[in-house]
Amino acid sequence: MIYKNKDITANINEVGVNIGNINANFYNKDIETASIRIYVKWQNDAFDLSNNVFTPKLDLFCEDGSIFIDEPLKIILSEKGLIQYNVTKSVSRHVGNVKAKLYLVNEDESIHVVSFDFNINDSGGDDLVSKEISVNLVEDTVIRILKDNKVSLLGKKFEQKISDDAKAYINANASRFKGDKGDKGDRGLQGIQGERGVQGVKGDRGLQGTKGEKGDKGDKGDRGLQGTPGIIPDTQNWQKFKLSTDDGKTFYEVGHTLDFNDDEQLKNLPIGSRYIANCTNTPVNATSKHGWVTKLSRGAVQLIEFRPFNSKQIFVKRFHIDWNGWEQVDADFMDTGWLPLKLINGVQSYGSTTTPQYRFIKNNGVLTLALRGAVKNITRANTIIAVIPNNISKYITQTLPFLQNGSFKGGRATTIRWSLETSGNIKMERVSFDESNGIAGDWYPIDAHFTL
Repeated sequence: MIYKNKDITANINEVGVNIGNINANFYNKDIETASIRIYVKWQNDAFDLSNNVFTPKLDLFCEDGSIFIDEPLKIILSEKGLIQYNVTKSVSRHVGNVKAKLYLVNEDESIHVVSFDFNINDSGGDDLVSKEISVNLVEDTVIRILKDNKVSLLGKKFEQKISDDAKAYINANASRFKGDKGDKGDRGLQGIQGERGVQGVKGDRGLQGTKGEKGDKGDKGDRGLQGTPGIIPDTQNWQKFKLSTDDGKTFYEVGHTLDFNDDEQLKNLPIGSRYIANCTNTPVNATSKHGWVTKLSRGAVQLIEFRPFNSKQIFVKRFHIDWNGWEQVDADFMDTGWLPLKLINGVQSYGSTTTPQYRFIKNNGVLTLALRGAVKNITRANTIIAVIPNNISKYITQTLPFLQNGSFKGGRATTIRWSLETSGNIKMERVSFDESNGIAGDWYPIDAHFTL
């Protein structure tokens, strides 16, 4: 909305409240688009209207004699004392000077804040309008005359007419003349029951109530009829593989031996538990090569458990695609076995028998990481050839450098400086010969052991 607006300041003081013409010229065609914003101050500070102690009230007196009492005001910023009067359509019709008076009132007090005047000019093309007085003023006067019983002051000739008009007005506006609510009267006789109304819409389901206490146990019912006897199935061929002997003991084959490094022998070991008196290549730290061996299998996944007869040790070896190393269950022990390193940055294994591998062993708090193998096709220094997995590299707390002897250059063995970084990167940092003399087939070994 586009407004023609005039801002003024009203400072409440004892010197005077009449600020005269505010140099605002509106037109009778400025319908609902002319406004006056008034900043109310007291002792040069903003008058806070948010406390609801006083209510602003604006009265207008037009040059043609029209009067508009208690014009509508809008509080814009209560804490700043800013109010706005949008010139109403009724007021804008009266061409000429308009005198305004702004008050702050409550039930007991009244403060004359400011008097000012502004002009409404003729836009042309409209007929003259008659003088009018705001409805609020007329209604208030009529109500006051009726309440004070002063109708006779208006004259006998006018008394009858205003009496009739007043009755019509009171009937149409009964709520305005209603007195205080009286005491509740006695209850009257019950009337005849009316017809049943149309059933309303079903309401929402209420919240579930609290669960009641458990009732007493009822009497035991009569015994039912006996069912037909069931058929006992033939279980003779249910178990296709025996996990133990018929008397529940573990299997024991006299003279049977088991090589724990023989993958084919481990794969072909029957499912179940057996005692083997001579196991070779037993797990590290095993207290005996005699003990119980249990094999479990589910398709391509297998597990072998070894328990030496003279201790509480338990070792497991798992198979999925390939056998992993032995792991001691009842101690802080882990052995990944030799696992392949995934080479990056174009680096290649030097040969089929030197495939780069790593192995991690955790034994009662002692951590060992080993590397082995050799690579080629490194063309420049600071080349990362592979990365140790995160589950292992998390134990590397500092960069670990190591030296290796590489290919001969000019009849002399060269030296290679490697580093194993905390991120798991295996990096070739420097060589003892000029890089321009390097070729793709140079030999770069990585045999090293670290205690982490």
